[in-house]
Amino acid sequence: MRRIDAVARTALATGTAALLLAGGGAAQAAGGAATATTPAAAIPVPAPDSTSTPVPAPAPAADEITSERAVEIAKEKAPGAEVISVERVHEQGIWTWWVRMEEGVWRYDLYISTKSGRIVRLKINYNW
Repeated sequence: MRRIDAVARTALATGTAALLLAGGGAAQAAGGAATATTPAAAIPVPAPDSTSTPVPAPAPAADEITSERAVEIAKEKAPGAEVISVERVHEQGIWTWWVRMEEGVWRYDLYISTKSGRIVRLKINYNW
């Protein structure tokens, strides 16, 4: 009977200490005062506004190439093609100028780095 009491007391003491430490009662277990914390679920988060407009891409910095320079680079790659659109997009982890061009039945999509002017991606499609 004594053996069972000793085992029970050891288990109870070990379980209580583990519970205090795991439950955030380390300060109480050490004899100090507990500090109040706000649970993350209690912090109010504003609901998304369904009428808001998307945030536009940031304007090009002074050290970045302009859309006009991107069009020049694209025309070097696809001479004779007509520029359809130019947009600033995020492609493959970097900001690029997306230049869409067409020539007859061919469509060219060029993604040109805004920092270096390097062609990051080139897609050529046959449209018939």
